[in-house]
Parts: sequence; C-alpha cells; structure tokens
Amino acid sequence: MDKKTLIHAKVHFFSTLSIATCMFLVCAVSLMITPSKASACTLFAANGTAVDGGGTLIAKTRDWGEAEHQEIRVDKSGYYAICGLYAGEPGDTKLKAGINEKGLVVVSASASSVPKSERAEVPGRPTQKLMLMNCDSVDDALAHKELIRGMKFLMLADSTKAACIESGPDGHYTVHIIENGTYAHTNHYIDDEMKQYNRLKRASSIKRLSRIRYLLSHDGGPLMMEDFIRFTEDRHDGPDCSIWRVGSSEDAPQTLAAIVVRLRPNEVPKLYVKYRSEPNEKGQEKEVHISAPF
Repeated sequence: MDKKTLIHAKVHFFSTLSIATCMFLVCAVSLMITPSKASACTLFAANGTAVDGGGTLIAKTRDWGEAEHQEIRVDKSGYYAICGLYAGEPGDTKLKAGINEKGLVVVSASASSVPKSERAEVPGRPTQKLMLMNCDSVDDALAHKELIRGMKFLMLADSTKAACIESGPDGHYTVHIIENGTYAHTNHYIDDEMKQYNRLKRASSIKRLSRIRYLLSHDGGPLMMEDFIRFTEDRHDGPDCSIWRVGSSEDAPQTLAAIVVRLRPNEVPKLYVKYRSEPNEKGQEKEVHISAPF
C-alpha cells in the first residue's frame, strides 16, 4: 500500500463512522474516565538562530492524574517507522510523543481549558500517529488538513522549522510557525482567534506557560539540548504548577515523562526521555539517551 492510499484508508475509516456510533463511543469513554484523571502537558520548541548550532529543539513534559505503564518502542506498521513513548495498561498502550524515520517529531497537549464533555462532542483522530506514519516533514504534515480534528494542541518539528497547531471545534484551527525563535504552549488556547474556546481557567496551565516563556527568553544565549532538559525539570512553581510536577497529593496530576529531541540537517536526531515505566517509580524515573533508533 503506498503512502497516499494509506492516508486515505485511515481518514476514510473515521469519516464513515455514523453519528450514532460516534455518540456511543463518546459516552462509553466518558463513563470510563474518572474525575480524578487530569491531563496536562508543557510543549516548547526553538529553531534556527535560537538554537546553538542551528536546527530545531522540541520538548514535552507529560502530566497525568494517574500513574500508568509507559514504554519506548519502535512501530513499523505505517509508511514510516515511529520511535515513541507509549502509555496505558500493559499490552494496550497509546502513542504520547514520537519521531519518525524521516526526522518529523509530533507531540500534543490536551485543551483542558475546555470541559471534557465539550471536547468529547468533537470527535478527534489519532493525529500524532497518523502524521508520523505518513508524513516526512512539518510542511507535509500541515498540508494534510484532513488529519487535524478534535480540540487539542499539537507541536511539530523537523530540522528546518517547528509549528504549533491549536485545534478547535468544526475543524477550525490555527498554525504558528517557529523559525529563528522560540515558542511554548500548555493547556489553554492562546491564539487570538482561538481564545474564545477557553471555558475554564487553569492556574497550572497559565503558570507553566509563563515560566517556560521566561526560561526560553532569559537563558542568555542560543539554546542547547542540555538547556531544554533542564527546563523540563524546573520546579519553580511548586508541586502542582511547575513544569515538572510532583503533585501535592498522590491523586494530584504529576509529571510522568519528559521528552527532548534535537534535530539538525544531515545529522542523526538525538532523543532524551525521562520516564516512569511503572506507576511505583516516582522519583526513580529512567533517563534514556537515544540516537539512530531505526
């Protein structure tokens, strides 16, 4: 199956779901999600003259209200192979962040400034996975508008640029391109066109965005991978509002993983992942440096 056919087949599957089926799935998912769960992430990137030696840096911290099994693995089921962080129950994990063999990185964050019930009314797609399986660059991914649906935030990167997508209802979304600069996003809409969709004020999201913007702009020179790693570990704003969150209680959202990727033209990407592979590993997270994962 060629690339174009593969994309069409996957998109066709979602487009042919009946409204009744979608509503059934939404209700089923809503029933399975407990109120204690909370999803949050901090995404940030730098490109060009903002990066020591040029190229692109991209990072994500993954926060969640319940500890999960997490693993790093390579998936070769698509047109392009993916190396990613997967999380969930053992044997039933979903992609949370990844890079493909062409050097495209895609990470995401939940729009938790919108009530979960409203987000559930906008059927989404596994955008990260579809982009990584089928696209070879940021420009290629952005050209496939049919893959972008659901209320969420995406950050994409390759060795030439990065981009941040804010996706809202009715297929409406905006794109911010990052070239020769830095950009950050958390869990609320910040684009002027999209702010209207914010329904809830999330103190953690606001504080994390302010802090990562400060770190990106006050580091004192072109940024290195080591700087991005240090930023992911920042605990400036306490257990519940820092970029690396330890949680004020066992039930509070905590940072379960951090991913940093350095991309340069004609160089093998470098990946750093800090994560708990099992729920009981708080404070004992693994740190893995990966190059040439494929």
